[in-house]
Amino acid sequence: MLCSTRVMSLLNDLLLEARKNEHNGNYDVAYKLFLQAKSIHSSDLKGLHHVIEEGLWRLNPLWMASIEHNNLLLRPCNSDDANFLRQCFDDSDFMNRFNRQTPLFGNLDKALINVNKKPPVHNGFLMWVIHLKDTGPVGLACLSSIDQVNKKAEFSIGFPRKRLNLVTLKSSLMVIHFSFFMMDLNKLYTQIYEDNHQALKNTLHLGFRHEGTLEEHYLLPNHGVTTVYLTGLTKKRLLENKNIRRLASRLINQIW
Repeated sequence: MLCSTRVMSLLNDLLLEARKNEHNGNYDVAYKLFLQAKSIHSSDLKGLHHVIEEGLWRLNPLWMASIEHNNLLLRPCNSDDANFLRQCFDDSDFMNRFNRQTPLFGNLDKALINVNKKPPVHNGFLMWVIHLKDTGPVGLACLSSIDQVNKKAEFSIGFPRKRLNLVTLKSSLMVIHFSFFMMDLNKLYTQIYEDNHQALKNTLHLGFRHEGTLEEHYLLPNHGVTTVYLTGLTKKRLLENKNIRRLASRLINQIW
């Protein structure tokens, strides 16, 4: 009994220190402390196992990993991407399709530096710059409203200059793989503006299901009331979709 009490005391001390470091922005130290807590095997973990796993998921370094396949690279945005993001955000046609609410405010260079100081789960979103290795940045992909409790996130993708159908498909499959099989999300969903018919078509082609229409859901400057289509894809539904699994195998060499 004494041994069990000591184990629990050690675990509580480790978790207290992990939370303290996470709160203070020492994310690497906090992650290592959660790992140390996980390495302690005890039948008395009770509710602590869930706390440990949540901490490890929240601070997992994979959140900031680049995703790569052949000549296609999805890299988390940083301050070096300020000019490209500025071009994207200043392109009204692109933003009308991608996001009519600017995802980063104020001084863009400073905002990008601040974004990378915290893990994506703390920020609530993760934005990649999509690169073609021979031509440079061509688009953006994003997971937003990252929900730790329900393991879901909103997915969006867009290309400012021209439509790149195959790149769009490959990039989307790479984000889906990252979300479901690297970060263990359970669901991705999209909100598509009612006049963006191509995006709805592409999303349904990826196996997402139309889950509803949110009438006049947003009141946006310069746009007024805006209706969006809601689509969703769960990991279970993805694994049941043989067509999408074949696409993933053929286009990004991933077996689901």
